[in-house]
Amino acid sequence: MESDGKRRTNAESIRRLDLVTHSAEYVHGMRDAVPQPLIDIAREKCGSQRRRWCDCHGSMPEIGVDCCEVIFQRYTLRRTRRSSKACSSTRGTNMPVQQGDLELLKNPIAQQLLVSQIPARLAYIWMDGTPRVIPIWFHWNGSEFIMGTPPKAPKLKALVKNPRVALTIDDNNFPHRVLLVRGTARTETVEGIMPEYVIAAERYFGRDQGRIWIQQLGTMLSKMVRVTVRPEWVGLLDFQTRFPSALPL
Repeated sequence: MESDGKRRTNAESIRRLDLVTHSAEYVHGMRDAVPQPLIDIAREKCGSQRRRWCDCHGSMPEIGVDCCEVIFQRYTLRRTRRSSKACSSTRGTNMPVQQGDLELLKNPIAQQLLVSQIPARLAYIWMDGTPRVIPIWFHWNGSEFIMGTPPKAPKLKALVKNPRVALTIDDNNFPHRVLLVRGTARTETVEGIMPEYVIAAERYFGRDQGRIWIQQLGTMLSKMVRVTVRPEWVGLLDFQTRFPSALPL
């Protein structure tokens, strides 16, 4: 049987390997922004292809850890300091916009996500108190998220019981861009297909396919329920200058 000391050593190796994997993938994913000398070092020590870090760690454990971890830490620290200086020079003594501030909706990254073809993920509490999350089309009108749903959608009775919700809009490209929103949902039944849903359909499907879908949906639904969420708390991540609060960056 393994001794406690050996198990701790193995666990530490796994932890450091996870950091190497994340760090090296971050460096390679940001190859357009990271200075070329750092990219050259990363390629030499960590391999030129993604997900080769296990080989690197196995053959050169200390070099691999030093290469990937140090590059990751130095680069992200450099970007964070540079961002802080830029904010100080352009905004005087004002601090960068904090998580939770509705001003984050004006950030260029947030603005891009708000008009993207990425569905929102709407989280709410079900009748028995357990959490639920669903993908859903949305339309942003400049102050509220507007979503449409059939009158018999199960989520509606849950939203009536507990209207507190959260939603995210996040992309799949690294470095990831994530918009986080919390608010209170309001529901309203409307006749026919609500106009905000028509706008969303054309954005997601394209103009021609969107109109075809709206015509088809009109034969199935005589009413829709408008779900409106006005942001009360907003967060933004870009994994370049804005990171999760748990990371010491």
